[in-house]
Amino acid sequence: MLLLISTSCIIFSCKESNPAPEELDVAETVYIGSRDGLLYAFNALTGAKKWEFVVASTIINASPTVANGLVYIGAYSADGKFYAVDATTGAKKWEFSVGLGDHGSNFFNSSPTVANGIVYAGNFNGKLYAMDAMSGIKKWEFSTGGSGLSSPTVANGIVYMGHYGKLYAVDAVTGVKKWEYVTDGGDTSNPAVIDGIVYVSFGLNVFALDALTGAKKWVHRPSSGGIYGSPTMANGIVYFGGYAINAMSGTYKWSLEGVEFSNSSPTVANGVVYIGSKDYKLYAVDALTGAKKWAFVTEQAVNSSPTVVSGVVYVGSQDRKLYAVDALTGTKKWEVITGYGGIFSSPCVVTKKGVVYHPGISGDQQ
Repeated sequence: MLLLISTSCIIFSCKESNPAPEELDVAETVYIGSRDGLLYAFNALTGAKKWEFVVASTIINASPTVANGLVYIGAYSADGKFYAVDATTGAKKWEFSVGLGDHGSNFFNSSPTVANGIVYAGNFNGKLYAMDAMSGIKKWEFSTGGSGLSSPTVANGIVYMGHYGKLYAVDAVTGVKKWEYVTDGGDTSNPAVIDGIVYVSFGLNVFALDALTGAKKWVHRPSSGGIYGSPTMANGIVYFGGYAINAMSGTYKWSLEGVEFSNSSPTVANGVVYIGSKDYKLYAVDALTGAKKWAFVTEQAVNSSPTVVSGVVYVGSQDRKLYAVDALTGTKKWEVITGYGGIFSSPCVVTKKGVVYHPGISGDQQ
């Protein structure tokens, strides 16, 4: 994840004293996958469906990303296919296939990341693939030797990704391993990389590692409960599940009590943390104190991670619905229902000016 300069700093620098007002940028399209095997594009203001694309005959758990006018998504199917789809029309531009794996387990289970013209995506057989973003031609692959793989994060020419009990740092151009960090096991979250530090959870612990060397800076274990979802860092605080800890020291700041959290990862925007839960709710809490602002009720668990754009929270639920919720009040703006199976995928939102938003820190995450 990358921290961006706020738009207010950009607007007021290097401008004449009385500039003309700039056109307000608004959310235009929401892209999300569903366990009905379809990739959807919805109008961000109304929820009207723009198009759908058949990705797999079974399910989609991964989340899409958008770059270069294309939507990238992996298939949860035995033939190990990965797709690039035209973001405007939903027409397939290219597909990449790794073929059948052991017991048909070559599906792409992680969400892709695009950086410097390359798409990075991991599959269940523990391989990270680097593909040309415009053609789909493979540049390299890196094998962890295990199974399952987190979604990759790219920062400063390095790809970070993990699988059970390990985190890898790989050269983004060559695929050569730079370092690996090994723990005593536990599921590995998607890593967040900010200001030279990698934040990642293994099992019941959250770690801060030096991004260049992999050296441990600190480790934090919550006093109760497990760790769900992936960490997000904003304003010197690391958020994961219902916890907040100091990003520099790993010391406890606050936690949400009495909430059973899901695999939803927190998103931080305008001083508020948004996160889904197993108790059928999307929560908004104060980022500094953890005080609840509101809770929006769905019909089933919220495993999708929320994305916040222009005062609206977009999130999916296992009730098969994609919701648009007012970020200040928690009032529903619209909902749309997909096919069977529910939504575990997280929304990717693109604005009228082409800014791409993902869960995590509010802003362009690519």
